[in-house]
Amino acid sequence: MSLSLRKPFLLATLAFFAFSFLAWQAPQSVHAQRPGKAVKATKAAKPGRAVRMTRAVKKALQRKKNSKIRPAKAKKVSGFARVKKGLVLRESVRAKNTNAKSAIANGQLASAANLSTKTGVRNGKGQFTKGGLKLSIRERFSNWRANRAVKNAAFSQAKSRSKNGNLEGTADALAALNTLQASGKLGFFARWKKARVTNKVFRNLKSAARKSLKNGQVEAAGQTFLFATGIKPGTKAATKLAKTMVKDSFKLAVTFSKSGQPELTYSVLNMAASISAEANIKFSEKKAQKIVDAALTKAVPAYTKMAQKAYRSGDVTQAVSLLAEARSIQRGSSVKASRSVKRTQAKLVKNLGPALTSFEAAQAQQAQPEA
Repeated sequence: MSLSLRKPFLLATLAFFAFSFLAWQAPQSVHAQRPGKAVKATKAAKPGRAVRMTRAVKKALQRKKNSKIRPAKAKKVSGFARVKKGLVLRESVRAKNTNAKSAIANGQLASAANLSTKTGVRNGKGQFTKGGLKLSIRERFSNWRANRAVKNAAFSQAKSRSKNGNLEGTADALAALNTLQASGKLGFFARWKKARVTNKVFRNLKSAARKSLKNGQVEAAGQTFLFATGIKPGTKAATKLAKTMVKDSFKLAVTFSKSGQPELTYSVLNMAASISAEANIKFSEKKAQKIVDAALTKAVPAYTKMAQKAYRSGDVTQAVSLLAEARSIQRGSSVKASRSVKRTQAKLVKNLGPALTSFEAAQAQQAQPEA
């Protein structure tokens, strides 16, 4: 075969093989996307059918994976309803903050803090809910002003009330600050200032407790001490305050014993013993007993002289009670009266014989335990 005849034959052969290869490759590209789906090859006759089936399968698998009940979409609120709801909410926030300011004016800081920290959003039952994101800028600013008013009032009142020894007022102011802090209404600077105010309150209560003790108000001093140590329990400051109170109590007991007042001496020393037990510090029983003995020794002549003055002034009842108290101290302790005191007591017993006898019998009967 000549070269002129071979050239068309070769070209035809090459064209045949190229067309056969392309015809064989076209269906393979459709089914190569999902190996293992050869069963559905009959559906791949239409172009694009295999791709649509793949997307449908993917959507079905995704729905099966996320087969959770979705919440229903909220209904759209009309413009008028939205405006009406905003006006109602604004009135609720305004009333709440007005009540908070009234509570501040009345000195009820804890109640004011409870009101100011609420958002103003109410549920169907009329109860406040945590709906802060539903508030507009105006309502949020109103709540911020109310919280600031409560905070400033609590800071000032905590210091002034503790300085005057007002325990209930101080507790109210501190409760307001704790409420604000628990609600997240105190920033970094406000929390730092709250710590400083708490320290100031503790120092004021310490001074008030010592002042009450020096004035002879033993019960008030004890209550103030307990309140002060409750602010800083288990701290070095509380232990130091306990030691100071015990030291002052012993000094005051010595003063009462020198003036012949055993009852006040007993009460002061009992308070010192309770403070020592609570703070776990040492209490000198020997020293306390020595002070009590000195008070009893001074009390016998003091009561005798007071009974003599009462008898001379015509107050027989007072004279009888004072003389009976002096005689009971002598019987219950090892106190020995001087000769002059004994002579005065003998004269009074002679003059107040029947009345004194009946008074002492009534006291003995009251002292006996009931059967």
